[in-house]
Amino acid sequence: MADEMTIADAILKNPKVGDTWSRWVFTNQRDPARKTREFLEFCFANLRPRKRRKLTEKLESGDKSHVEATLHELVAHELAVRLNLRPELEPCIEGLTPDLSFIADNQSFIADVIVVHSPKKTVEDFPDGTGAAWDTSNPSESRSKKIADLIGTKASKYRSLPYPLVVFGFLGDRRILSSTNFEQALFGRIPEEADPGGFFPGVGRAPILMGGLFLPDDNGAMPHQNLSAVIVLDWFDTLNRSDPGKRLHCVVLHHWDPRVQLPVTAFEPFPQITWERKGPHVWVPRYVSDGLMVVKFDRRDGLQFAPYSPNKAW
Repeated sequence: MADEMTIADAILKNPKVGDTWSRWVFTNQRDPARKTREFLEFCFANLRPRKRRKLTEKLESGDKSHVEATLHELVAHELAVRLNLRPELEPCIEGLTPDLSFIADNQSFIADVIVVHSPKKTVEDFPDGTGAAWDTSNPSESRSKKIADLIGTKASKYRSLPYPLVVFGFLGDRRILSSTNFEQALFGRIPEEADPGGFFPGVGRAPILMGGLFLPDDNGAMPHQNLSAVIVLDWFDTLNRSDPGKRLHCVVLHHWDPRVQLPVTAFEPFPQITWERKGPHVWVPRYVSDGLMVVKFDRRDGLQFAPYSPNKAW
């Protein structure tokens, strides 16, 4: 329809967006914003008209965090489209509306998208553009606690539905946050830092200040088994000046004892942490794929994968 609202129209009409990343993307004329804007508009144009109208309603009325998450829904949806996972944006299932549904190995999954920012008390910006971050045992000063609470809320919300859940967690302040903060939030410690021969959910000598969403409760029951995996996504601007634009890095963090396993093949060749059962309530981590693998979205409908590092930007 000629008079259909665009995502730019919706965001610029919303006074609650304020001076945020979302407004910058749709007002700044420099290449990083322009390329991001063009990609989001491409994703939006590929939706059915009814889904476009529903999405612009959210962008026009939501608060700034809701708007940011909604824009990242488009990225998660487009990734699932190009991975041939047959996604649907915002399906209605038994009175609830998750952000996405998709199909992997003939199993239906639902998914929600979050964009995580560090608690303000845990970061300090310096005049030269650098900064510092920390965590303490104070709940308001723990990044892993904030992440665990966000994901736990999603898992609880959809516990009654018959489909397993996947959470897409985008890094909102990627200079400070990383996938290791999510690992701490889910597993209680970072698997790579475990003692040789160490197993999970035992924690060994590693202190658990905050997080550990998947750790068993006092009765030994495994929580949130409806949550199959959390996918940590870093959608960043490449340092490659000969081919500028966005790249996407994903790390798939699987639950060690879910009701339904997310197939590893669904998000290949992204890096993943999977688990091998060694006994009753005993798992050891297994690492899949190259941890440096990132993806570039083609102009049409493809994906290009390659390793990425600051010294070898792609």
